[in-house]
Amino acid sequence: MAAVDDDDERTRFSWLAMARYMVASVVTVFAIVVIVLVISVGVFRTEDAIVSVVQGHVGTSPLWKRGNDFAQEVGFGVGSKQHASTKSPQPCRRRGASPYQGYADDFDGPPCSSINGFAGNPYRSRYRPRTTVTYLPVEYLSVGVILSVANPSGRVDIRCDNISVRFLDMPSGAEDFTAGMPGGLGWFYLEGFVVRRQSSHKVTRYIYVNDTNVLFYIARTYGGRSSFTGRVRVTMNISSNTMLTSTSPREVTHDCSPLDFSTYDANPGDDSVRCIQRDLQDQLYY
Repeated sequence: MAAVDDDDERTRFSWLAMARYMVASVVTVFAIVVIVLVISVGVFRTEDAIVSVVQGHVGTSPLWKRGNDFAQEVGFGVGSKQHASTKSPQPCRRRGASPYQGYADDFDGPPCSSINGFAGNPYRSRYRPRTTVTYLPVEYLSVGVILSVANPSGRVDIRCDNISVRFLDMPSGAEDFTAGMPGGLGWFYLEGFVVRRQSSHKVTRYIYVNDTNVLFYIARTYGGRSSFTGRVRVTMNISSNTMLTSTSPREVTHDCSPLDFSTYDANPGDDSVRCIQRDLQDQLYY
């Protein structure tokens, strides 16, 4: 029986080896494609940052200052009118009647009328004028907040840029701001920063508001009060970063409410208020 030549055997089954190589190549390419898709969809998608206002508190300086208006009666009897005057009544010198007898020389003012308690107004009643309290705008308003930006992801870092923070009031205590101050009470900008994976970044910032329209609005709306309900709006561009690449920036807005704008310190036991994130396309309908 003739022996089979080795060259003939290699030639006859070489197509099997080639087929194995082709199958291995296809499987390898398919695995690479799957890995790239997983990386693109998973690791390289933009992660969302969690923004919150620490203790739900926004600190302020006094919202108003007090002014006293003394109401003077112009008429006497039925149909009399009143108007406000910024001058206080002028002290006068009483003569003859007890218990002022003997003290007439202690006063240098003009003599009192027989029917009034104050000089210069013959129609004044015997009672002191009523005092009307008015709430005047302050020269400036200090507003401060502590923001916390957290990155819960364990895969990527989050880059925050073009950050603007705006203070808004909520006069009705609801989400409707049509009756509030147009444009907000004040705003500021922050430099960009990176929030490392599974970590947080805190920012403390105070601003001074000297816009007279805002100061008059606050005195008129919140005069006599030490606090009011409001919210903070944070707008920024975020992107996800790794050692290999980063995603394209995406503009988002975080609305934080309700918050306590107060002249008093925050209660250490109060919880932080987490903000609601809205993407740019969502804001077109908000």
